[in-house]
Amino acid sequence: MNLGKISTIIIEYSFYTLFFLVPLIWLPINSELFELNKITVTYILASIIFGAWLTKAIHEKKLYVKKTPIDVLLLLFLISNILSTIFSIDWHMSFFGYYSRFNGGLLSTFTFIFLYYALITHFDKPKIIRLLTIGFVTSVFVSIYAILQHPNPLFRAEDGSFRGIDQGYWDLQSQKRSFSFLGQQNWLAAYLSIFFFIGVSFLITVRKLWQKLFFLVSLSAIFLGLTFTYSRGGSFGFVAGFLVFTSLLLFQKTGKDKLNKWFSYIKGSFKIPRLRWSWVWLVMLVLVMITTNYFFSNAFTKRTLQLEIEAPKITQLQIEGKGTTRIRFIVWSGSLEIFKKYPILGSGVETFAISYYQFKPEEHNTTSEWDFLYNKAHNEYINYLATTGAFGAITYFALIIFSSFLVIRWVYLAKETKERIFVIGIYAAYVSYLIQNVFGFSVVVLSIFFFLSPGIFFIIKNDGGLKERVLLSGKYFQFAKSEFQRNITYGLTLILSLSLILLTFNFWVADYYFARGTSGSNVGQTYNNLQNAVRLRPDEPLYLSELAVAEATFSNEIDDKDFSNKLESDSLLHINKALAISPNNLGVWRGNLRVLFELAKKDEKYIPEVVLAGEKTVELAPTDAKLHYNLALLYLLDDSPEGINKSNENLIKVLGWRTEYTKARQQLAQNYLDQGENKKAEEQLKYILKKYPGNIRSLNLLNSIK
Repeated sequence: MNLGKISTIIIEYSFYTLFFLVPLIWLPINSELFELNKITVTYILASIIFGAWLTKAIHEKKLYVKKTPIDVLLLLFLISNILSTIFSIDWHMSFFGYYSRFNGGLLSTFTFIFLYYALITHFDKPKIIRLLTIGFVTSVFVSIYAILQHPNPLFRAEDGSFRGIDQGYWDLQSQKRSFSFLGQQNWLAAYLSIFFFIGVSFLITVRKLWQKLFFLVSLSAIFLGLTFTYSRGGSFGFVAGFLVFTSLLLFQKTGKDKLNKWFSYIKGSFKIPRLRWSWVWLVMLVLVMITTNYFFSNAFTKRTLQLEIEAPKITQLQIEGKGTTRIRFIVWSGSLEIFKKYPILGSGVETFAISYYQFKPEEHNTTSEWDFLYNKAHNEYINYLATTGAFGAITYFALIIFSSFLVIRWVYLAKETKERIFVIGIYAAYVSYLIQNVFGFSVVVLSIFFFLSPGIFFIIKNDGGLKERVLLSGKYFQFAKSEFQRNITYGLTLILSLSLILLTFNFWVADYYFARGTSGSNVGQTYNNLQNAVRLRPDEPLYLSELAVAEATFSNEIDDKDFSNKLESDSLLHINKALAISPNNLGVWRGNLRVLFELAKKDEKYIPEVVLAGEKTVELAPTDAKLHYNLALLYLLDDSPEGINKSNENLIKVLGWRTEYTKARQQLAQNYLDQGENKKAEEQLKYILKKYPGNIRSLNLLNSIK
């Protein structure tokens, strides 16, 4: 077997591994348990595919790629993302993606497009069917875990009640809403919807009884797992996919009169050998779905789940909590303000987490999520509009619309074949994903499907008939004429591929140390772990910022004066480096504020800089109530009438946004007491006690006045 065939096999099995491992992988030792590990596996497999493809090109003395109808649109979409990254308000975040999400940055987008061309160039129809089979089987494993997370007879509490397999392990209650290996309920719902419709295609096309039974049972498990997510966005997507699948299955050009076309095909579909007995199995599947809904309800009727919110770092929009509709519209309105500010290229790919703060509506402070971090618009399309502008959004929509047109047209005109059934299933899955994204956003496993699904359609439709486009012809491989030269070239290719893998692994290890550095209570260990993270990735502003905070804190806790001074200077060096990389990143500026505040504890010369840093955070987030409250406290460091007046101005502004902000009202009362304005202080305290009669601090302050 020559290197060309070996490379082809490596590419093929790397894709199989991608579809199997990415949905399943998660590790409890990283700062982000799910997405980081999934993107790491994706980058490693893409590096392997890249090396194998390059090796094959050297062996065959030509580098080629298959042509597809959406090549120009993909190129324009990639260009829009490149330009948006170049002109981004934070190029680092735009290139790598928002830390903890990772998916959506320029690097991930480039990787997904590369995988698209690797797939269509090296796969044929039998391989695609095998790939979809592996993906479907994996989704069954994911579903089984989701089912086990729901309370069941296999796992019981001490009182004999049913419990979920991992109940009590997670901050977010998995027994209330399952999230399986994907880490979040809406993402799981979107993923299971995708493979449910692909599985229905298998149910229709397989012929043997045991195969029909396998797919019926598996689809029942997937639907049950989907039900236990209780995701409204995912449920909307599923319903849309179900309608599309049913419509396309029944609607086909028959040559009959237009008025009778629909009904004649419905009647005729029962006579098609492939579909005749499949209707029986489809009816049984629908009965299973109805029964599941009867016993376990659904996302639209099981309203009691709305109150189960225990993870403060998780937004209600992610877990579909109480009041999500109002919050969602507020976030969307702020997103459109970002677009108005940056209409052509947006604020930058994946920069929503920092650009939204600049345009956050004041009304957001009146919601239950007034101090939550929003790193997405919770609408993929509005998110693209805000972060990549009109250019990025138009090319994104063009990709979706043109791909949909090609699929629907082919399905309408094609004869009833196994291929047509599979394309219907893939497109129904595609639509379920698109509808879910009206209420959510993409993650790694979903983005893989989004970018690869058009390629899967083209392969099934053309059955290997896509034309080749030669990128590099034989003349570019003259440097590898002799066997010795070719071996050297193969070696260099291997080194390049391994280097990419090692860079990815380095990224993963750095996060491992970062996770240890941000979760420990010992300042010395925190310092050492964050140092290791920065050594591995000295360009990551988040690492630099956290290390600077640890150094500033550590400098206050040790007796060695020389080492303390070194830590002080190092902390300033690292935070300034972080700010140089990401000057508009509010998170880094918050880190800067923490650094200066710690240093001000040992040296009052930093107090003016602390105040300036607080003012900068407010400048980057002009309507954020908590940051204005913090600034009001910082103004009190001045210990002068002017400082108290500035503090009062900020506190009054904060209370105008959020009247129930008790800490701010108490501080305002304290300020009034310090100024001798007891009547004003009494008014603030009585307001608090009217709402919260048992508030001890307010009672004490009020008693001190009397």
